[in-house]
Amino acid sequence: MVKELMNEKKILIASSVHVWFDTRIYYKEALSLLNAGFEVEIIAREFEGEFSPQVDPRIKLTVLKKSLSRIQAIKAVYQKAIKSEADIIHLHDPELLYVGAKIKKKKSSMKVIFDMHENFPKAIESKEWLPKILRKSLKKIISFLEPKFLNQMSGVIFAEKSYKKDYSLQVKTVDIYNLPHDPGFIEHNKNALFTMTYVGGITKIRGAMEMIQLVHFMRSKQKKVVQLRLIGPIDESLKKTLQNYSIIHGIDQQIQFLGRLGYREIWEELRQTDLGLCLLHPVPNYVESLPTKFFEYMASGVPIVASNFPLWEEFFVINHVGLTCSPYQIEQLAGELAEIIETDDLLKFWANEGRRRFLEDYCWEQEEAKLITFYKEVSAK
Repeated sequence: MVKELMNEKKILIASSVHVWFDTRIYYKEALSLLNAGFEVEIIAREFEGEFSPQVDPRIKLTVLKKSLSRIQAIKAVYQKAIKSEADIIHLHDPELLYVGAKIKKKKSSMKVIFDMHENFPKAIESKEWLPKILRKSLKKIISFLEPKFLNQMSGVIFAEKSYKKDYSLQVKTVDIYNLPHDPGFIEHNKNALFTMTYVGGITKIRGAMEMIQLVHFMRSKQKKVVQLRLIGPIDESLKKTLQNYSIIHGIDQQIQFLGRLGYREIWEELRQTDLGLCLLHPVPNYVESLPTKFFEYMASGVPIVASNFPLWEEFFVINHVGLTCSPYQIEQLAGELAEIIETDDLLKFWANEGRRRFLEDYCWEQEEAKLITFYKEVSAK
């Protein structure tokens, strides 16, 4: 019945920043909506890399060239939306809020949904590409304007429950967390070396240097040889800095930069992982949110070492998934891990508990149901 009702609805999913196969945009939301009977079209950034993801043939795809500036990409999204016959447009970037407001005025019949991936005003404080002198003033401007645009949407999706604490909105909202699908395996294909893995954007404030230092300190504190696999995009200048550190300290053969991988390839890498890392710095946008990588590690039966933010410590106490520590006391962490690795019992306990709790409480399937219900409600307005 749901599928029959949704067959008449056309959706345009739009991002001027994310690549089209972004995990949340494509693998979770687009495919879930498609399978619920919606007709789905995506406009988002192209990807040029070592692998070529294939789009589902039922989805219409328009790619925005990497060469387009942000302004050009925003204009392209607007032009696409104005010409589109979609009933609903689903926006994924803060810079598209203005586009959404314009669309609502130009095409009153089109519903506009905004998907909040991060607390943008708080995120501004830690944007490394922005000069520090501009961050505070820009945060004030965004904090003033963003709620005004959000209240012009047909509905707002929060990817984290903490985001809505800073917003008092009059429009329909829903929390749809960025939980993973069940990869459907628990058997690990372990390497001979003890393998630590990080999945996500690799930046200074996400603990890039601290993870490299961890390998360095662990080298002198325990018998097993450790390797680190970094999965995700990284700025070339930062990569060079990390590689230079690794060479100087004789650990360059223990560090692998795997770049951005496809959704299925990430699960394969996690099958070969002994420990998942998340040593983020305590910046405002991180301390009140649970990162997606927690749930990806749990889904894969991988124990976790993460920063000791109060929210994260509480999560670890409740779910028994690993160890929290200060991201600035890496040598101390290396000593603790050396002892834990020697016995292996605690790692197995954390791995099993994480997998169990994921299956009980943290699967995408429950979020998918909320997404479809939200779309039905917005469509009916």
